[in-house]
Amino acid sequence: MDLASFLALLETQSLFFRRADKFEDKLEASLPIGQHKAIERRKEEMRLNGASDAAIELFFIKDREWNIWFRENTYLNCWHINEKESIGMWKLYNPMGHGICIQSTYQKLQESFSETYESIQIGTLEYIDLSREDVEIPEDNKFYPFIHKDSSFTHENEIRAVVCDRLTEHGGRDINQNPQFSLGRNIPINLNELVEKIYVTPSSGQWFADLVSSIIKKYEFQFQVSQSELIREPFFG
Repeated sequence: MDLASFLALLETQSLFFRRADKFEDKLEASLPIGQHKAIERRKEEMRLNGASDAAIELFFIKDREWNIWFRENTYLNCWHINEKESIGMWKLYNPMGHGICIQSTYQKLQESFSETYESIQIGTLEYIDLSREDVEIPEDNKFYPFIHKDSSFTHENEIRAVVCDRLTEHGGRDINQNPQFSLGRNIPINLNELVEKIYVTPSSGQWFADLVSSIIKKYEFQFQVSQSELIREPFFG
C-alpha cells in the first residue's frame, strides 16, 4: 500500500473492503462459462419434479438477480500469501517506489476481526479458467464465486476477507450500511492483532523506513519496521 493508505489504516484502525463490482477485473465474482451446464441440470430436475417452464424461467431470473445483488453488496479485502516477498507484487502495487507491506498470518487476520459485529469470511482463492466449458464451481454457497478467480490472476496468490451487506426483514438494504453506490466499506480491526511486521519497498531507502517508524510511534503503536529483504547485496562466492 502507499503511505496515504497506511495513514488511513492507522487513523481509522480499520481495513478497507472494496465492493466486488468495483474492481478493475470485470470478471470478479462471475461464474465460469461452463456453469450453464449445471443450470441446465437443475432445470431438468425441476421439470422432473413437476415445475412448469414458466416457473422454472422465473426461478432462474430471480437466481441471476440474486447473483448480481450479492456482487453489488459484497466487499473484499485482499492479501498476497507467500513464504517470502515478491518483487513482482512490490512493482505491481507500489509503482512509485515508496510503498509499505504489512506482514501477517491467516490466524492473525482472522483474530483481528474478533471485536467486530460483522460476519467476516476468509478464504484462499482457487484460480480457474472462467472461459472453459468444462469448468464449474459448486452452486450451494453464494460465497464460492468470491473465492474463485480467473487463472490469469494466479500471480497474485491471493487470500481475501469477505463481508456481505445484511438484509432487513423486509428484504432491503440495512440502513446502517454504506450507500448503494459507494466504492466500499471500512471494517474496524484490532491492529495489534493483525500486524506481525512491516516492510518498506526495496528501492525506498532507510529514510523512508525511519519516516514510517516515526509515524507509527505517533499513533502509539510498536510495530517493527524493516526495509525489504530484497535489498541484500549479491553474493558471488
